[in-house]
Amino acid sequence: MLRTRPFLAILVLLAVSACSDESPTSEGSGGATGSATSASTGGGSAGGPAGTGGAACDDSKPDPSTNPAGTCDNLGPVCAPYCKSAVGALKPGVAYTAITCLATETDCDNTGLDCLVQALADSACPDASADDDGDKAAMLCSNAAGGEACHELLDGMIEAARSAVIGCAQQACTGTVEPCVRQVLTPPPM
Repeated sequence: MLRTRPFLAILVLLAVSACSDESPTSEGSGGATGSATSASTGGGSAGGPAGTGGAACDDSKPDPSTNPAGTCDNLGPVCAPYCKSAVGALKPGVAYTAITCLATETDCDNTGLDCLVQALADSACPDASADDDGDKAAMLCSNAAGGEACHELLDGMIEAARSAVIGCAQQACTGTVEPCVRQVLTPPPM
């Protein structure tokens, strides 16, 4: 398993590069997800995130409330809003990954969004219900790579969050959908 991680990390970087002209915002240890379509239960599919060796991918688990970091409030006043944003906008397994990242941060003002975006890249499962949104985002953002390349930023989001990303992209999006993803995931001001 350890020998495949660099290869999988490269695949993630290539997928993000295809969706934008920029590399991922922060470095993470995860990997590419499988390419099969999602199960009708909202995200499971064959292929799996890094390290599962092709086992079924299921980003509906684990439940974020079971994270060793505890509740969002346990993360402190600066990181808690990012945690709540993750729980409200991301599928449970992706939110769990984001919370794990947030628990390691000392200043979420500078890194909170990076944790959420990296969790999308590292742990979202392919989701056929995001196909139309990926295609719309690619068209609105003038992304010649197509909707499939943008899936890793949309697959791990719940439908309402994906709709908000598309709304943002309809207003102002050029080249990549990541700024709209970041806008939707940004916690409201306190």
